[in-house]
This record gives sequence, C-alpha cells and structure tokens, in this order.
Amino acid sequence: MTAEAKTEHVTSDAVLRVEGLDAGYREVVVSGVDFSSNAGEIVVIVGVNGAGKSTILKAIMGEATVHAGHVFHRGEEITAQSADLLAQRGIGYVPQLNDVFPGLSVTENLRMGGYLLPRHLVHERTERCLERFPQLRAKHGSSAHKLSGGERKQLALARALMTEPTLILLDEPTSNLSPNVVEELLFVLVPALAAEGRSIVIVEQAVEAALSIADRACLVGNGRMLRSGDAKEMLEVVTSHGLLAESIGADVASPDPSVP
Repeated sequence: MTAEAKTEHVTSDAVLRVEGLDAGYREVVVSGVDFSSNAGEIVVIVGVNGAGKSTILKAIMGEATVHAGHVFHRGEEITAQSADLLAQRGIGYVPQLNDVFPGLSVTENLRMGGYLLPRHLVHERTERCLERFPQLRAKHGSSAHKLSGGERKQLALARALMTEPTLILLDEPTSNLSPNVVEELLFVLVPALAAEGRSIVIVEQAVEAALSIADRACLVGNGRMLRSGDAKEMLEVVTSHGLLAESIGADVASPDPSVP
C-alpha cells in the first residue's frame, strides 16, 4: 500500500479510526480490528501478552505491516505512513521499550522529540514540558539512564508531547513501574492529557485500573479483536463475572503490573 495511493478523505469526528485492520509482520498477527477514538477520549486495548495489542499500535505508526484495512487520522487516511509524517500530523507514540535515549540528558531527549519543529519552538516546548513535569526539571542535565523508572516514563511522554499531538498512543506505559507510579500515571496524568482535548489510546496490562479511567475498551485475543464497547460496562463484566480475567488471562483486580 503506497503513500501515493492514500488520497481518500473521510468525513468523521473521530481523531483516530481503524477499520478492518489485519496487521503483523510477514504474517498476520491480529485481524478484524475496528475502533475509533474521539477528542478528549481514552480508549484502552487489553489482552494477553502475544495477543497482538502492541502490533495494533505499531501498525498505526507504520512499524508493522498492514495486510488489510485502513487507518484514518482526523478523517484522512494515514495507513502505512512513516513515523515522521505521523508526528508532523500530530500523532505522538510512546513505545514500551526504547522510549528514551539513555545516553542523552533530559533536555537533550526533549530536544530530540522536537527535531521536526522550527528551531524557535524547540526551547519554548522544552520549557513547557519541564513545567508539566517538575521532577524532570530538577534533573534536566542528568542522563536518562540515571532516572528512575517513573521519571523515565515521564520523559518518554514529555518527548511525545513536544509536537503537541492531538493523538497519543501509549504501549504498556505501566510496565515494570511501582504501584504508586502506576496510580499517578493512569489516574492523574493520562486523564489530564485527555481533559486537554487529546485522544489517548493505551495498550495496558493493568486491566481494571485502565478500564476505570477509559471511555471505551477493546478486547484482543486469539489473534483477533473479540469485543469492544463502553469501558465502564466492560469493567462491570470484569468485577461481577470475571469474563475478561478468563478471556485474557490477566489479574484484572490489581493495577500492580508486578502481579502475574
């Protein structure tokens, strides 16, 4: 699917819309993915490890192969576009791994996040990010590899915010973080970003915690999207029937990612 072929414009209020997505690498990993996310909305994607959750985000970002289907951002098709083009469009992505440059300082990491910006905006955006994350300002000259896990994740998110994205994709943001950091990230920071009008899509293993802050949810398993709908209704299923626990094999009762 070439960039030249993607000229279709679609009228839609959704910031992100994924239609009939089959994605993977040489072979399809996950299929039949349909969901959308509006401005100010949080959508969480849950499922067992290996179910294809991260592949969905990578396909949106052009890092995994789209075998079928379409991805739209603010009504315009972006299927298989490069990460640079997506960043210019206002899409921020925080991967689970390799989310910062460990040998660079906090400030240098932020500047790298703004490498597509005009030079006069880089300093302004860097200051804005340091104001949002006071812990990072206190360590602005420190190398990223010296940061705690929570500080490192803040830096990864701050880097994504340098372009002031309308859409932020977060892949397992609570992985290997302590419970108190998980709580701050999911219950304070992510809702605050959505309240600013950003669309947030999260792949997450802290299932009950993520569902409790989300507007809508998608359940992925057995290489396909099993169901989607209102996150609060799915949370009721979790707490009253344990359906998701049985389906995805996760400990849905605890936001602590260290719990197996």
